[in-house]
Amino acid sequence: MKCIIGLGNPGAQYSKTYHNLGLIFVTWLHELLHSRSANELIVKKSEYETIKLQQCLLIKPNTYMNTSFKALGPTYNLYKLQAENILVMHDELMLQKYDIKLRVPDGITAPGNAGHNGLRNISEHISPHFARLRIGIDHPKNFNSRISVHDYVLSQIDSIDGYKKEFEKTAWPLIKDWLTM
Repeated sequence: MKCIIGLGNPGAQYSKTYHNLGLIFVTWLHELLHSRSANELIVKKSEYETIKLQQCLLIKPNTYMNTSFKALGPTYNLYKLQAENILVMHDELMLQKYDIKLRVPDGITAPGNAGHNGLRNISEHISPHFARLRIGIDHPKNFNSRISVHDYVLSQIDSIDGYKKEFEKTAWPLIKDWLTM
C-alpha cells in the first residue's frame, strides 16, 4: 500500500500559507482521486484524517508541522508501511515558486531535510528514505526581502491559482508515476 501525506499546520490562519502547500496539494489530490474511486473510507481523528482509496492512502494532518509524525504514525503502524512507500508533499524554499520536483529515495544516500521541521520529524521516527514532492516557494533572500524565513513560510500565498495549475500540469503526472513504481 502506498501512502501520501501533505504537510501543513492546523487552523484557518494557516490554511492559505506557503507552509501549507503540502496539505493543499493532498486536498486537490483527494478531489481528483475521489472522482475516480468507487470506494472510499475516511477515518477522522483529532490529529489526522486518513482517506483510504483504491489507489493509495491519503493523510491530511491536523498537527503542527514540527509534529507531523503524529498524523502519519497511526496509519504507518496500522498498515505496516515501508518508508519507500510514503510520499510527503511539502513546501520547498530551495526551489523557485511553482517549480515542483519529485525526489525518490535511492536507498543509499539519506536525503536531508533542508531545515524543514516536518520532514525532520518524520525522518526521526521512521527513516529519511521516503519520497518527497517538493513544492517550490522560493527563498525570501532571492528577491531581496528582509522578511524572515519563518514569517515568509507563514505568509499568505500570492497566487493559489498558479499553484493549482502546476498541481494539474506537473504534480499530478509525477504522483501518478510514483504510484505505479
